[in-house]
Amino acid sequence: MAALPGRVVRIRVNPQDCMSVLDIMNLIGVHPKRVSFDQAVRMALSSLIESIKASGVIPTRDGFEYTDMMNEFRAEPRNVKEVLQFSGAIMQPAARSIVQESPDRVRHRNRLKELMFKHRHARESMDDADMAEYLELQGEFINEDITKLLDQ
Repeated sequence: MAALPGRVVRIRVNPQDCMSVLDIMNLIGVHPKRVSFDQAVRMALSSLIESIKASGVIPTRDGFEYTDMMNEFRAEPRNVKEVLQFSGAIMQPAARSIVQESPDRVRHRNRLKELMFKHRHARESMDDADMAEYLELQGEFINEDITKLLDQ
């Protein structure tokens, strides 16, 4: 069997990311019983990379620069703690996303902040349309801790 292009890597996936891999598999419509966890991690990584490319955060490459780009990496692995100390990098599970929010999402987030403030401090001034918009925007940000929005 011929070798496939690319690199074979061995990584440890933390528990939060393991669960996120399952979430991504469900999101892209792949039943977890049909793939191994290794395959699911590869598919999740590929899906996320394609999403970042599609959003324009990183370029879509033609492949001609593959060899030069791979030569940027060290030949032998280093201790992760040493790498982080050397680079000054800090790994945080709640690191900010590198994908920028769309203008519409930023506008919706700001409108939700306004409505949350109004709901907390002047609820009697909210009409039915405000309340409906408030509930709709809460649904849009359901996976975020919206109680922290007012602190931002």
